[in-house]
This record gives sequence, structure tokens and C-alpha cells, in this order.
Amino acid sequence: MEQAPGDLIKRAHDAGILWIQQVMDVRQAEQAVGAGADVIVALRRTAGTYTRSTPS
Repeated sequence: MEQAPGDLIKRAHDAGILWIQQVMDVRQAEQAVGAGADVIVALRRTAGTYTRSTPS
């Protein structure tokens, strides 16, 4: 997650929907909270899922 999708979060909230955001680190969590996320799901790099926003 390079940047929390604030416009989508606002649209979800306007429709009465809570936003759940997966993050990999504190920086991403802070971005998500700043954008209005209601729930933060912290993932480990070994979570067995694709968690990077861009390939290296």
C-alpha cells in the first residue's frame, strides 16, 4: 500500500460500510488511519500472501 485510498474510504463510509486495510508496517498503518480506515490488519512478510504494492 503506497497510499491509503482515501477517496474510496470516504465512498465506503458514505454508504455505511466500514473500511478494513491490510498493512505491512507502521508507516502504512499511519497512512491508513490518516485516510480514515476503521480496521487495521497487520500482516507479516511471511504471511503467505502477496503483500507488496509494487514488485521489486
